Amino acid sequence: GPAIALPLVVAAPDARRPGADPRLADELVPALAAHAGVPIDPARSRVVAGGRAGGVAAFEHAIALLDEGAVAVLVGGVDSYFDPDTLEALDDERRLHGTATENGFLPGEGAGFALVARSRAPGGPPPLAAVLSAATEDEPAPWGASDPCLAVGMTRAASRAVAPLGPAAGRVGWVVTDVVDERHRVDEWAFVAARLAPALAPGVVHEQPALVTGDLGAASVGVFVAMAAVRWQTSCAPSDVAIVAAHSDGPGRGAIALRAP
Repeated sequence: GPAIALPLVVAAPDARRPGADPRLADELVPALAAHAGVPIDPARSRVVAGGRAGGVAAFEHAIALLDEGAVAVLVGGVDSYFDPDTLEALDDERRLHGTATENGFLPGEGAGFALVARSRAPGGPPPLAAVLSAATEDEPAPWGASDPCLAVGMTRAASRAVAPLGPAAGRVGWVVTDVVDERHRVDEWAFVAARLAPALAPGVVHEQPALVTGDLGAASVGVFVAMAAVRWQTSCAPSDVAIVAAHSDGPGRGAIALRAP
């Protein structure tokens, strides 16, 4: 029979970011549908313009669509820092990596998507990962706030994400974050890791892919989830349980718990 039109949920740059296109929310879904090669249901599709943590919010929305009866949902994110206004603003704030910036980051661009469903379709390919939970929270003292950031938002998001693992301690052996060399992100995750310690396995592996790829912005979570799935598929992951965590420049914070299939 005819292919089912799927909802598409895509994370995009925060609309407040310098250089962000105000037309993005209206144009992104049609543009992606034109290139996807699969039928997309525009009525149930959505753009989440929330930056890095928007990728977790996109997974939250995809799970809600599955709860409402969607057969499957395409979910992920796209972003690029290679815009003159964006780069100029980051440079003015001394946030870009360079000889005069001791803790700047490398700008990047990318896209990552996953097809999520409640169960495997008859005759379909085997699942590559299981999404156990997705949680977002707001940080009361994000980048640029006058008060110090004590990682309240990310602590709450990560704690909610690991809750489905139950009372067993030391289950999470792999953490994948968007933390780069910016000191405020390093310090914020240090708070979270200390508070999350009971859920972490001894010798937990903390991977920071953005140190290699450059900051992927709103594409981070989609790319990291896909990366984890491929690592499990190729039997080279350090653990069968992983946490993917992302911090937006604004208040958004989010974490996803994944398990090998």
